[in-house]
Amino acid sequence: RGLVSSISLQEGDRMEGEGVAAEAAEQGEAQAPVEFQCAVCFEELGVEEIAKMPCCFREASTTNLCMSCVQVICEQGIDGRLGKCPKCGSWVSMAAGGVISAGAIAGTCTMCRQAKELADPARRLCDMCVIGRTVALRYECQRCHRAQQIPHPMFRYQETPDAWSSCTWACHVGCGDYTHWRVIPADASKIPPEHCPESWGRREEWLQHVRAARRAG
Repeated sequence: RGLVSSISLQEGDRMEGEGVAAEAAEQGEAQAPVEFQCAVCFEELGVEEIAKMPCCFREASTTNLCMSCVQVICEQGIDGRLGKCPKCGSWVSMAAGGVISAGAIAGTCTMCRQAKELADPARRLCDMCVIGRTVALRYECQRCHRAQQIPHPMFRYQETPDAWSSCTWACHVGCGDYTHWRVIPADASKIPPEHCPESWGRREEWLQHVRAARRAG
């Protein structure tokens, strides 16, 4: 009888343990996230809508973007195909079927002659020079104060819209030397907010444009 009682107790403990494990598993399944909130549009979406960015996506990340917002970002980007990741700033593109890939390759830019990522491989231009060609701006020379159009986004080196750039460019309108520049105030408003330095405080303006286009679509 003692042996039978011992076996019965062991069997009861085993069954109880299995019941606790099953209950824990059920609770785990119930608590598993089936939705996420997009960091751009703030919509609650199914996890199948998470955009797996080639630049910074992590399975355990709590900050994710939805496919629709990434599509809008790419469509509003350079040449209607190249967008900037809101999380890390890398360039990405989205092909048919929603496949997201890195949008630049390594190389030497034919404009600024720097070894950088080429956003336009066909013309061998880096992202900075592509932006400079896309957004033609006039700049004021710090030395002679004359205006010159520069095919490079010198505004990216300005701490504020009225500050002088931290790097130089050749002045062809008066100095004949490398000088510092700042974008002409009348042209500053032409700069898309997604291309402005973080210190200009226009990031939220960019994301608002993306939200509006995503919801309209």
